[in-house]
Amino acid sequence: MTVFTLTRPTIYQAPKGLKFEEFKSLIPDSGRRRLLCTHGDFDTRAALLGTKIEDHWEPEVKETWMRNHAAIMKGLAYEFGENEIIEKSERFIEIDTKPMSIISYHNEFFAQVRSAYVMGHFYPSLVGACALGERILNHLIIDMRPMFQNTAEYQKVYRKNSFDNWDAPISTLEAWGILLPEVAKEFRELKVLRHRSIHFNKSTL
Repeated sequence: MTVFTLTRPTIYQAPKGLKFEEFKSLIPDSGRRRLLCTHGDFDTRAALLGTKIEDHWEPEVKETWMRNHAAIMKGLAYEFGENEIIEKSERFIEIDTKPMSIISYHNEFFAQVRSAYVMGHFYPSLVGACALGERILNHLIIDMRPMFQNTAEYQKVYRKNSFDNWDAPISTLEAWGILLPEVAKEFRELKVLRHRSIHFNKSTL
């Protein structure tokens, strides 16, 4: 077993009395940190609004939560309109917390899908979710396939620049370990909804 010993000091070993600017030149990165900033957002208002204020809570705690609920409701009325705000708030709670997405360039479209659902525009919300799912699959395949050129799946996807048949990208991304099994399962369920909602069929009219 090889043991590596750090011979240069760390930021936590700065001698007392030595100015930090003077000490930075002694640490491994010389004080020049490389930070990766990514664009993303998340929204937990649904979880806060859906929290039930219990009778046994202390009065000041109840008051704080009631103020929070009132502030969120005011914000929702401003964002979605005051008409039918109770029904809108119920759908907002139902759709739950907006999670942080690591595929940041889809966040804007995802927000639009959520907003359509809260407004009660269910068909645009459904179609938007299906279209967004297809965009995500395509982006993942195109962005990631250069890293999997030595796999059998690569031969099936390397020539195409778009995929409207979801089976190929889902199975490929699952084989590459990019989609976890549960996520692949949900994409396949969304594929069924996509076919039923986008392709005209008199039975689903």
